Amino acid sequence: MAKTLREDLAQARAVYHPLRFSVLVRLMKKPGTVKQVAEAIGESPNRLYYHFKLLEEHGLIRVSGTRIVSGIVEKEYESVPGRYKLSSIAGEDLGGMSGVFGAVLQDAFTELGKALERDHQDPDPPLSERPLFHWSTVALTQRRERELRQRIGQLVQELAAASQDEADEKRPIGIMLALYPAVSET
Repeated sequence: MAKTLREDLAQARAVYHPLRFSVLVRLMKKPGTVKQVAEAIGESPNRLYYHFKLLEEHGLIRVSGTRIVSGIVEKEYESVPGRYKLSSIAGEDLGGMSGVFGAVLQDAFTELGKALERDHQDPDPPLSERPLFHWSTVALTQRRERELRQRIGQLVQELAAASQDEADEKRPIGIMLALYPAVSET
């Protein structure tokens, strides 16, 4: 089973930097070279080499292929399948964590917006193409909350394992889940 960021503080520190997180998110969607990723996220390739090195050293990305371009080896990278939990190391001094959290929400907002736009343009899209969005507050006992957390954890592990199975053709599906104590207004 893959380690979570809670189990590897050095790995968490590597991903909790807004620029490295942007690289990781881009590589989760599509493998690419430093140059391709730089172009996609609006950065200079020279600024990204250090960040790619750190992400690779911490096992978050890996080389998926190489080719020779003008006598120089160009590497293509991909993300390493795993779970990335923003709340894993609460209380740690991670500096960029709030920026990373903002980047996660912005990326999810952008992707969901595109999906909603596609859905609006097609009067009868197939069910598999319809975005699913649910937001609510529920009141649970501690036992039920614990059960919910366990069930969600099991589902995430099952999906991560299915994502790594190379036997079937797959497409990326965005999933964002937040379970947090709701602040009630009194």
